[in-house]
Amino acid sequence: FYPRPSNVGQVSNVTNFKIQSKYLLNMSYLRVKNISFGYTLPTRLSERIKMNKARIYFSGENLFEKDNLNGLSVDPEVDYTSTGLNDSRSFGRVYPYRRTLSFGLQVTL
Repeated sequence: FYPRPSNVGQVSNVTNFKIQSKYLLNMSYLRVKNISFGYTLPTRLSERIKMNKARIYFSGENLFEKDNLNGLSVDPEVDYTSTGLNDSRSFGRVYPYRRTLSFGLQVTL
């Protein structure tokens, strides 16, 4: 994947830095960052079970992402140039996204 360094025919290391497009990454992506669903039971149903109000809910973060990075752990949303973290050895590399799921039941008696 990475180029092999060469010193053949170089004038001050020019050969290793020729403009090319082989190593450009397609950073387009689709990500579901946050989704929440909630449902309040109708009053007639909640009164049957002797509750004023009953609500169920679900919330999830980082549920899905689709990208063309072929397994590289690069976050396209991180701007390293403005945050001062522009170290070329770690540019864009992040831990995998943490997925969070929450379920719940809210009851008012």
